[in-house]
Amino acid sequence: MSAPPSRVLHVSEILPGGTATYIQELWAFQRDQLGEERVRFLLPGPQLDHAPDLPRHRITGWARTGRDPGSLRRLGVALSAEVAAFRPDVVHIHGTFAGVVGRTVLGMRPRRPKIVYCSHGWSFAMEISPLKKKVYSGLERALSFGCDAIVTISEDERRLALAAGLPAAKLVTVWNGIAAAPRGAGVVRPEHGPLRLLFAGRHDRQKGLDILLDAMAQLEGVPVELDVLGEPLGEDGRPLPAGASPPARPGAKVNYIGWVPREEVAQRMAAADAFVMPSRWEGFGLVAVEAMREGTPVLASDRGALPEIIDHGRSGLIFPLDAASIADCLRGLSRPQLRAMGAAARRDFEARFTAQRMSEEILSLYGRLCDTPGSSA
Repeated sequence: MSAPPSRVLHVSEILPGGTATYIQELWAFQRDQLGEERVRFLLPGPQLDHAPDLPRHRITGWARTGRDPGSLRRLGVALSAEVAAFRPDVVHIHGTFAGVVGRTVLGMRPRRPKIVYCSHGWSFAMEISPLKKKVYSGLERALSFGCDAIVTISEDERRLALAAGLPAAKLVTVWNGIAAAPRGAGVVRPEHGPLRLLFAGRHDRQKGLDILLDAMAQLEGVPVELDVLGEPLGEDGRPLPAGASPPARPGAKVNYIGWVPREEVAQRMAAADAFVMPSRWEGFGLVAVEAMREGTPVLASDRGALPEIIDHGRSGLIFPLDAASIADCLRGLSRPQLRAMGAAARRDFEARFTAQRMSEEILSLYGRLCDTPGSSA
């Protein structure tokens, strides 16, 4: 068995969303396995409130003002200083922009720590122009020589990486995981009335809320309601003023809730009959796993890693990504069917998507790298 590293440094350029959840889950395990004093974080100072579980005395905050050259230069300077002071055995880099800076600053040094990189979603997998895809995939290929392992968060991410020409020997698939205990324990789902569906996420093109709303407009008279969490956008794509909602549309009822605390998101997941995820692309889809933890089945698009997470017809449903197909899926739902799929979703979560499993695999990867002399750069 490989010996664990003596010191680990986590580096990120941005925190809001799944990256903060991922780092906090790793911290809880690595603190217990390595000791608090052996783990540090280099994180964007203005965003530390997004990672409340991390101890502030283990964090070096750097002055992020955006994704501008000055911010990225400050990250590079702070990274060099932190590595010199802390002398980590492993630097775990989270996110594309941190990956560009970190592998540029550290990758070609003759004596450097082992470098683990996770993009948390490939930039070249987004809906962008062919030219941008070519540039982004070429950059990832070039920078892959500046790290020792590349963590892909799903088999779909691994497939995309191989297609982009990244070195297979450096790719290690580790599914994301979260704490096992349900956050909405004790919440009782209604047994009567319309089916309650839930959407939670950014109201942007990636998350596909526009397609789901088009589907809901086709469900006039169907006993379903959709609760929408997140910042509502107007027809021009800009955020609406606090308390405002988009114009009413025909069809099934849609309730715009807005942003709510993390604990309330889990409670609403536990109370929902199903969670709907109409994403256009997803490197993993952590929010789907969060719903499964609450025993809530996920109805999701056939994009990205979502078909890996959801066993169609058993723990949830997968639909083609168009409004008519989503409407057909929602029109055919029943409570008994959803309850059975929710129970299967919780079992799948316990078997595949816990933070314990993820953290053990990551720590084992660190150990294997530290057992390998020299660097692969």
